Amino acid sequence: MVKSTINEIHETIKVMLSYALGLAESQVVPVYQLAHYLADNILTKVCLAVAIEHEEEQQTYTSSGWTKNLYISYKDHLKKYYPQVPDYDPFIKNYHDERNIYQHDVKSFDTTMTPPRAKSYVELVEQIMRTVGVRKSSEIIQPICLFSPFGIYDYTKHQTKTKEIKYQQLYDLFKKKYDEDIYIEFEHAINTIFYSDLNKTLKMEGGKSHGMLYFHNSGWDIQISRHGVNLHSSKKQQGYSMDEPNNNVEILEDFLKYYRECCDKTGMRINP
Repeated sequence: MVKSTINEIHETIKVMLSYALGLAESQVVPVYQLAHYLADNILTKVCLAVAIEHEEEQQTYTSSGWTKNLYISYKDHLKKYYPQVPDYDPFIKNYHDERNIYQHDVKSFDTTMTPPRAKSYVELVEQIMRTVGVRKSSEIIQPICLFSPFGIYDYTKHQTKTKEIKYQQLYDLFKKKYDEDIYIEFEHAINTIFYSDLNKTLKMEGGKSHGMLYFHNSGWDIQISRHGVNLHSSKKQQGYSMDEPNNNVEILEDFLKYYRECCDKTGMRINP
């Protein structure tokens, strides 16, 4: 059984799409063919993600233990729950068959697909991702270019910058005024980071239980619920509540400083 959460699976697929979008912009034959191949792989993973989300993971395997082919996965899972996606034949079938040519067939030495053809498959897969909710309608996924005039693309640097943006968004929420939707905003922000990564970065333990988000260590106790956001400092034995923003503001400032310092140790710079 897959151990990754559905959110983690979606994040993996979106990272793959970023690379496919970047590769599809190339005019170099092997490079944009890689975009076409990656789009095909992404679509397979989208089908599998839908199956996992609907507790049909076991149905994605053949009796011999192999993953079923794209046609079956598309028909039995993706099309089953999202009938509005394009029909497999001829739309997906033609793209998939072309991938087989450029990956396995000697014909690939005599013929090459055009860049627009590769890009159109990436765009079709991106549209399907939006339909099934892997990519939110308002979400922008930037292309990632592996090469630049200045040298090889720095994947680690990109990953750190991506994390930095997510941690900055969460940081800014702690400074907001309380409103009835603040819990939803916190939940969405933390879901994009993942609890395990947040716990590791802030050196805390925590998660979600009974409609409440909680994190704690020897110095801090954080509780986020529909009733508000509360921070408690073990050192000062005082707390800060978002619904009383004028009381114990120094506790909030101490926590935000702690948050920035933790992020700084992992290479993320958080703006105060």
